[in-house]
Amino acid sequence: MGKYAFDINKVLFSKIRLFLGILLFILSAFFAYFLFVFMYVIRIKSPLPYYKIAKFFCRAITKTLGIRVKIKGNYHVKGSKYIFAANHLSFIDHFITLYAIPGYFRFAALHMIFDLPIIGFIMKRIGTLPIERTFVKEKIDKDLNRVVEALKTGSILIYPEGRFSKDGKLQEFRRGTAEIAMRSGKPVMPMAIAGCFSVLPPPPYKIVKKGLGFISYLIFWLNHNIKSFKSATITVTFGNPQIFQPKQKIEDFTHNLRNQIADLLKV
Repeated sequence: MGKYAFDINKVLFSKIRLFLGILLFILSAFFAYFLFVFMYVIRIKSPLPYYKIAKFFCRAITKTLGIRVKIKGNYHVKGSKYIFAANHLSFIDHFITLYAIPGYFRFAALHMIFDLPIIGFIMKRIGTLPIERTFVKEKIDKDLNRVVEALKTGSILIYPEGRFSKDGKLQEFRRGTAEIAMRSGKPVMPMAIAGCFSVLPPPPYKIVKKGLGFISYLIFWLNHNIKSFKSATITVTFGNPQIFQPKQKIEDFTHNLRNQIADLLKV
């Protein structure tokens, strides 16, 4: 009877933490939005102060949710200009990377993110780089060149899979990360994120871009979270940085990067 009561209390406590985490996320998003609008109006153009505020809120939300972040191999991060390449399992990934990566970096995210109300504006202000999912070579080159130019001033984060893993397993990598490494000459820092899928698996439906459709999506997403969320330890492991070598093939670099992250997930 005592163990049964303990289990009930544990579940109840977990739900309370989830409720507080979601509430803090919503309040933080609105507060950051209005604060960012004010900062933008008074002509604060550098993304760094916006980024620091966003990072503070992300850490606060992560801790409120009871998520413990364990970081391994961070001694590999010795410079300030890396192409961080991480596997992609959950919405929580964005919070975890902000928690784990030292210093300032910029996300490379799908262009549709900027269509989301409030979140899109916040992502834009912290310096997120838009990437369009397309097969048009001219548009791909434009996006890649924008990322290469951004690497002259700091690090970026890329999810080489290009989308969430629906089953928690590592997917095939796209060639964009290798292309950026080849054009920029910057090292690629592999990151393996383990545990996010069990904490918050992605919902089984796509994000609706704009308007009332997004509100409908948000309601379903919150309901999905309440049913699926559970606190746990998430592990982030950094590996040895890789530099694109002369005469190396894009396919070989991409394959090696995926294998390296797969090995880090086993550590």
